[in-house]
Amino acid sequence: MRNLLIATLLLLQLILGYFYYTDYSKCCTSAPTEDLSTGQASNTVNEDYALVFKWNDASAVTGTKWPAYRDSILSALGSDKKLEITGVFYEGEAGDNLSQARARSVRALFSDIPDDRILFKGQKWENTPADTSGLFEAASFSVTSPEAKIKVEATRTLIYFGSNSTERIRSAEVEKYLNEVADRAATTGAKITLIGHTDNIGPDAANLKLGMQRAETVKRYLISKGVPASSITTQSKGEAEPIADNTTEEGRAQNRRTELIIK
Repeated sequence: MRNLLIATLLLLQLILGYFYYTDYSKCCTSAPTEDLSTGQASNTVNEDYALVFKWNDASAVTGTKWPAYRDSILSALGSDKKLEITGVFYEGEAGDNLSQARARSVRALFSDIPDDRILFKGQKWENTPADTSGLFEAASFSVTSPEAKIKVEATRTLIYFGSNSTERIRSAEVEKYLNEVADRAATTGAKITLIGHTDNIGPDAANLKLGMQRAETVKRYLISKGVPASSITTQSKGEAEPIADNTTEEGRAQNRRTELIIK
């Protein structure tokens, strides 16, 4: 009987020892995971976002979705368009200076794009983040087609205008060309014909008038540079003689023009 009692006690000790060891292993001996690249303990962080910011901070923070998002922007940009980066600020933040700083922080993520293809813009967004202690979006992107300004051909020169505008697209290139034309006319007495054209947006009669206004715009500039008004003839074709497809914005931009012909 005594031997049976001793055996029972030993069995109970073994059972209790087993459960004690198991519980101890679970609660007391686990170690943090280790980042083998740094040798430092790390925690799992959710980075399931593309591009975000911290409150009142201009530094862009990128997540796991950023490479794919960046690739989609570059694909839309192509080889000839410009990228407009809009930095955003919210009510209670530092204002437009912060939005511009955010835009330039994002610009650094596109180091392979030259400066002449990058545009910056600042903007205020009204929907202030509910949790300003976290991460939130504060930048947006748009891709713009390059504006045609002037095209010199063998028998004519095309000077381009903005949509529904009587003001020619200004650039140093256009100014230089018109100044040279004015000098040539003053020296040789050459006659100049200006023909205004439009895209097909709007009524025919309105476009005929708009075309004439575009021709007169160039005429006024040449007169200001010394060309006699009697040496310049103006007319309008309105939308009647397109040189590109009016069903696309690129085509319409080419049709909004004044043709300059020197005789």
